[in-house]
Amino acid sequence: MADEFHIDNEQTRKAIELLVDAVAKEIKPGVLELKLAASTLRDLLDDPSPQSYSLAIRAFNAIDGDTRKRIQQNAQSAATVYCTKTGRKISILEPPAKRQGPKQATGLLGALNFGGAGQRKGDPGKR
Repeated sequence: MADEFHIDNEQTRKAIELLVDAVAKEIKPGVLELKLAASTLRDLLDDPSPQSYSLAIRAFNAIDGDTRKRIQQNAQSAATVYCTKTGRKISILEPPAKRQGPKQATGLLGALNFGGAGQRKGDPGKR
């Protein structure tokens, strides 16, 4: 798998929980991509296997770019509130260090790291 991911600490679990909440708030009747993404992210928390991770990535990436960006912003706002209230840090929700070169994080890891809300290749934009 190109992107390696481990749910081995409370920070990562909390980041996924906040992302699930942000996805769930966007769910609208007839938009199955959002329901599927929320469901696969919940499954990832219950079963942090490579298969669950792969399904969560695919489901999250199926969401249109504008909605993904809004989800990322909402999850980041929720993380800020959580950190302020609890005094804890969610390091995975902090912006990643700038990378050398043009590659930016997109998709699920981008959402968790808030490092790339750009549209995916072939994304027709708003649906």
